[in-house]
Amino acid sequence: MPRKTLIVIVVAIVATICHTSCNSTTPTDQATQPARGIYHWKATYNPTPWELRFLKDHHIQRLYIRMFDVDQNPEYNTDYPIIPIATTRFLQPLPDSMEIIPCVYITNNALKQDDKMSTLAARIYNRLSEISACNGFTFSEVQLDCDWTTSTRARYFDLCNNLKQQLSRKNITLSSTMRLYQLSDTSLSNIPVDRTTLMCYNLGGLQDGRTDNSILDYSKAKPFFSHAKSLPQNMDVAYPTFGWGVVFRYHYLALPSLRIPQVYYTEYWGLVHSTDFSNKDLYILYEPYEKDSLQISHWYRVLENHTIDGFELRSDLCNEPLAIDYIREEHGEISQITQLQDHLASIYHAPHTTIIYHLDSASLSYYTHDEIEQILSR
Repeated sequence: MPRKTLIVIVVAIVATICHTSCNSTTPTDQATQPARGIYHWKATYNPTPWELRFLKDHHIQRLYIRMFDVDQNPEYNTDYPIIPIATTRFLQPLPDSMEIIPCVYITNNALKQDDKMSTLAARIYNRLSEISACNGFTFSEVQLDCDWTTSTRARYFDLCNNLKQQLSRKNITLSSTMRLYQLSDTSLSNIPVDRTTLMCYNLGGLQDGRTDNSILDYSKAKPFFSHAKSLPQNMDVAYPTFGWGVVFRYHYLALPSLRIPQVYYTEYWGLVHSTDFSNKDLYILYEPYEKDSLQISHWYRVLENHTIDGFELRSDLCNEPLAIDYIREEHGEISQITQLQDHLASIYHAPHTTIIYHLDSASLSYYTHDEIEQILSR
């Protein structure tokens, strides 16, 4: 074989190998890697230096910001039965290195009002346009968030249809949040939008003292996927990176003859967000269940009367009737999140955005850098 012909053949083989290698698909391809997003769900946009550094360190690409809520007009104005409330104030410029997705929360009371959904859709878009112009950002997606029920579903779907049509004329897509329970019913999960965001948290049982973790418990979340006939094709996924304390008040009836107080009823009392359980003067770790039970969260007994966030906590051991508060500490635990992500990865392979909730240093500091990376990279 002539030397020149041999060289041509070798070059062709090498080129073919390189082309095949460069175009092969693997699970780690860029196309299958999730984009990274985070919610900002506060009344004021004024991130701390820690929070700005968090966005940079974790290469957050998409910032989902609640812009305002839509609710019933408290003045019962028939001309404007539905109005925007709680509009976010911007005390800092939005980062130009990230995609901004404005979010609007729709209340059920708003959906029950006698107003055309086409009119409401136009007002939502116009208000978002005004906010974006005033604050120097553009957007190519709008997200609606709503805890709609069976009685308000038709109205919410009508709103989505109308807003989607208006946005499409501007080449803007519409997304909607979706709850886990909606996966099992196609009439609930087929929201008329371009994309959905599955909210993998707040599973229920918040006010039940037998609940271990109402934010996320993998054993409770997994069945929702098993019952799903199919998953939405264009679906992003949101995971909880927040926590709170669920307060239960135990009322006691003193029985001197037995020399011990007896519980006569327990009630859910509320949520606290800035509790420092390391303060041994105020709290003591208390596990009310058997030791071999699942312990995702922890229980603490209040030792002294005190106030947190304007919320009064009690430990009245000397007064009658006796009342002692117990707090169930809950977080979106990394072990529960990654188990759910592993399960979801086995049944859903489409490109998507992994979103965490939400941009708040007090909540995010509960997690290590590597734990946040575990969530965002899956």
